Amino acid sequence: MTITINRAAGAAYDLVIATQDMTAVVDYHLIPTRPIYLFAGDTLDVAWANAGTKTYGLEIIYRPTA
Repeated sequence: MTITINRAAGAAYDLVIATQDMTAVVDYHLIPTRPIYLFAGDTLDVAWANAGTKTYGLEIIYRPTA
């Protein structure tokens, strides 16, 4: 699994914030040690090949800034 910030400013500014082999993982938690800011047009992309045909849920908790 990869979690990537896809920046609207272009691919040169994209940032992979996590990679994890999910083969033997039951629970995976990512708790950043500092804020991750997304700007207008940015997206958070989560990709997973799922070769083992497992089912996972995904919960993303965020707080909009003013």
